[in-house]
Amino acid sequence: MESDLRARRRRGRPLCAALVAACCIWPLAARTAAQTATPPPGAVQGEEMGQPAAAPTPIAPPSPAPTPPPPQAPTLEQQAEEKYAAGDLEGAAAIYRQLAVATSAPPERLRLLLSAAWLEDQLGHGDVAYDLLRQGLTDLPDYPFQPQNYSQEFVDIFLKAKDRALADRHAHANELVQRSQREIAAEDLPRARATLVQALA
Repeated sequence: MESDLRARRRRGRPLCAALVAACCIWPLAARTAAQTATPPPGAVQGEEMGQPAAAPTPIAPPSPAPTPPPPQAPTLEQQAEEKYAAGDLEGAAAIYRQLAVATSAPPERLRLLLSAAWLEDQLGHGDVAYDLLRQGLTDLPDYPFQPQNYSQEFVDIFLKAKDRALADRHAHANELVQRSQREIAAEDLPRARATLVQALA
């Protein structure tokens, strides 16, 4: 009987040891699982519990695109170029004459008169082209004309108008010299000096 009792004790020791190990391991495993568990979305832990979640930063609306400036109206010279491109030579010549009247600088004035004269010659108005060129060349007979850009007929008109403009200038200068002599005779020296300056211009 004593041997049976010992046998029972030996059989019960492994079971007791297993129970003891289970009791020691279970709390440790439960604590580890609690520490490593991921909280569900939206859960608040520790000191943050009970505090409202921060509101998301609002996104600023995109800046509106800048308003393009209104298109500028074409200038008179651009209008003349458009009329020329459209075949309205008469309308283009009229605008060039209008611009020449409003311009006081001799080089710019002659450039506009030259454009108007060229268009008038293409319309068959050679006499009008001659008069326009004469007006401009009287003030600036040494204008840098480029004959290679024009027809021979127009070049001849330009040279004829230039010769007439030079003759007009000489005649006008002679009149001024004679007038200055009369002013000298009248002992009006300041006026005589001014008249001679005009004659030499």
